[in-house]
Amino acid sequence: MKDTVEITAPASPYTAGTSGYCNSPSYAAFSATVNPGAKTTLAWYGSATGGSIIGKGGSISVSQASTTANLAACGTPSFAAWAVDTSSYAGALLPSTTIAGAPCAGGTSGGSTGEGGATPSSDPMEIMSYQSLNLTGASVIIPNLGYAYGPVSYTVTVYANNPTATYCGSCTPSASYDGPGAALYTATVTGPTLPANNGAYLFTIPMNYTLSGTATTPVKYWIGVTGGQYTYFACTPAYTAGSYLWATPQWDNTGNKVLSAVSAQHYSSYTGSGNLFNLTFNVGNPYTCGRFLVCANTINCTLPVDFISFDAEKQGNGNLITWSTAKEEDVNYYVVESSTDGTNFYPLAKVQAQGNTSLNNYSYTDNSSDMRGNIYYRIVEVDNNGNSSYSDVKTISTGIGKDVVIIPNPNNGTFKVEIDGEASQVNIVLYNAMGQQVYQTSGQGNGSSYSTNINIQSLASGVYYLYAQSANDSWVKKVVKE
Repeated sequence: MKDTVEITAPASPYTAGTSGYCNSPSYAAFSATVNPGAKTTLAWYGSATGGSIIGKGGSISVSQASTTANLAACGTPSFAAWAVDTSSYAGALLPSTTIAGAPCAGGTSGGSTGEGGATPSSDPMEIMSYQSLNLTGASVIIPNLGYAYGPVSYTVTVYANNPTATYCGSCTPSASYDGPGAALYTATVTGPTLPANNGAYLFTIPMNYTLSGTATTPVKYWIGVTGGQYTYFACTPAYTAGSYLWATPQWDNTGNKVLSAVSAQHYSSYTGSGNLFNLTFNVGNPYTCGRFLVCANTINCTLPVDFISFDAEKQGNGNLITWSTAKEEDVNYYVVESSTDGTNFYPLAKVQAQGNTSLNNYSYTDNSSDMRGNIYYRIVEVDNNGNSSYSDVKTISTGIGKDVVIIPNPNNGTFKVEIDGEASQVNIVLYNAMGQQVYQTSGQGNGSSYSTNINIQSLASGVYYLYAQSANDSWVKKVVKE
């Protein structure tokens, strides 16, 4: 007699709602609901994988061009979009491609290799949580030791942040900065038994700890692993000159930016660039099948807002954005967004809806743009129930030569500095409103451009002034940290 085990995939908790398209004006509308009515936030994409978010909420109305036309599964004519629950999903600090190839090419071993039983504060990693999420595991790599190894116990510890725990002599100014504080959580597990010459072994310590935080008020924590021998995912960039923070944070792989690693220590000092653990987590109760398909294959020309016109034009030192609507049903407000590549958009301004059933005229002047080349604009309409729809994209060509671009600006403390056409070395210094130097870095242009990422999340919100100097030019730009 044989036992039979039948494994059935869980049914999708999502149901596609009434969806349709309209050819004049050209748009497609999609909707979906969650069973059995749990609170959720849907993000919509125009493709099954990759791409940018085209809308958020239970229902959206978007340009047909942002969707997939005539997908076989939807029939012809049709338009397809894919939704995913952004309030309930699984994620990881590192992308799967990084984990599969770990340790990274050229990576060096972390401080615990050959140093089993290292003190808990010797090699911790600083993380920032931007949403309540549950840590489910911490991964390290047991290297090829050349001899049989294990079993040995490993312990992962979550620490509160102590803003004055560690002295940084290389920082500007030299002072005490973030470091591990009180232990909040520990989990211990016995590691594997590995034969000689086993090769690098990915080892995960199961966890069950909930981090707090919001997008506007992120919370800092530290993660440390102690016990047996291991090395790290040495994938992080070097520290920013004069700072204890990495030049570029390591963001999670979900695209929602809910978790980031921002720094690490080696034996209670800021040196090197490794010490990166992988962390897995859940937000809510994730539906593991990811994006689900919704088809718009019937005519439906009803929109909460009817865009009559939308234009963007150069005017003086700014860019004038205007749009008009013929009706507004349950419209709360509009968001003006801009982009330098036509794909990744950043919010510029929020404009309250007038709420008239007849003609509504709106305008906004973008005076803060430091962008050069093509600048892309779009309007996001947000309903009273939180759903959103997107206008078409308009493009302005500035026709201006070499200059410093701050992306985005305003920002949350992380931004990119770009100078097209720069081949020489560029020195960058950031000053606060009192004229005090708070940050500096330098780098070499590659002949066609210069680009660097800057992180000042540890600094207070406010206005800063960025001074950039190359061999033949100098610029001063205002940076607003929200």
